[in-house]
Amino acid sequence: MKRFFFSLLLVLSIYPVLDAQIHDIKSFLDQCPTSDPAIETILNDFEIRMNGILVTEFPCSEPVSAMDTVAYSNPLIYLQTLRVIYYMDRDMENHLPWTHKTLYEWLKDGVDGINIVDGVSGGYCCSDIDGKIFFVTANFDGYNREFDKTWKGISGNIDFFAHEVRHTDPDDPGHTSCCGITNGCDQQYNESNLGAYGVQYWLVKSWLTGFINVGARTSHSEEEIDEIINWHLESLNTQFRERFCESKPPTVYIGDIEYPLGPGYVSAPELIRDDKVNLFPNPVKSGDELTISIPGTDITIVEIYDVNGRLVETAASYSDPGKFTISMAGMNPGYYIVKIRDSHNKEFNEKLIIR
Repeated sequence: MKRFFFSLLLVLSIYPVLDAQIHDIKSFLDQCPTSDPAIETILNDFEIRMNGILVTEFPCSEPVSAMDTVAYSNPLIYLQTLRVIYYMDRDMENHLPWTHKTLYEWLKDGVDGINIVDGVSGGYCCSDIDGKIFFVTANFDGYNREFDKTWKGISGNIDFFAHEVRHTDPDDPGHTSCCGITNGCDQQYNESNLGAYGVQYWLVKSWLTGFINVGARTSHSEEEIDEIINWHLESLNTQFRERFCESKPPTVYIGDIEYPLGPGYVSAPELIRDDKVNLFPNPVKSGDELTISIPGTDITIVEIYDVNGRLVETAASYSDPGKFTISMAGMNPGYYIVKIRDSHNKEFNEKLIIR
């Protein structure tokens, strides 16, 4: 295994899909992060250091997947990881159980950067350099660097990073030794107060179920997709569940997930449709009315789910099947998924923002 922090998970098929800002993660990772206009912002927000020395140069060539392993350095890998985090859930709100911010903003509030240190096994939080707080990680070898050219490797970096930064939160419940591993467990999996392993679990669950969809199906081959899914499932069911002593998450079965890794953005023609769902206004203010319509078809059922997959509103059309008007009274601000079924039993999932 690459790192014992790697984790994997699942959630049931009732979980909706939120479109992330990356629609093709394989192509995204083949681009050099240094060519991205967001890199200046990222490097202002996070310092990347090697053994305490600030790194300012990140040599890179495209496609990244073809780079020599020696050239694909750990500082470049972590810059790429931060770039994925920057875009992954950009502009989303109230979708992470432990913060109302995006993952990037939450991480930025927790640490000032990453320090890659020789002789460290795994990583830890945190160290102080000149009054700044740094997440510490190992200077990984060539095998791991090659692995980090892929979404499996980068996603592991993200949840590993989030695990450690969770320890900077004042409400972090901390680790216990209840599972037989010294300070290597969370007492329970509780989404109202996730520990560090719980944060990892939740993130990978969201990628695996497509709740946060980074376009893993867009360019990956079917063989690669199966490999990513099985990597997550095996780690989840054989290792990660043992990190919780109470309220362990259930064993994951692929049949329980409607869209493993999320639906594709381009390669799934069944998702391309001529009819268009209209939600107006969107965003809608809490307490106002939301109107839903689909030109040329009748709507029969509307269901609204919160970001944790809970059904919070349902309605059936009788008097005016082509249009719905639903009051948002009592609805909390945040992101929701509206599931709509038409008279042909066709389903549509649309993102709704309530301010």
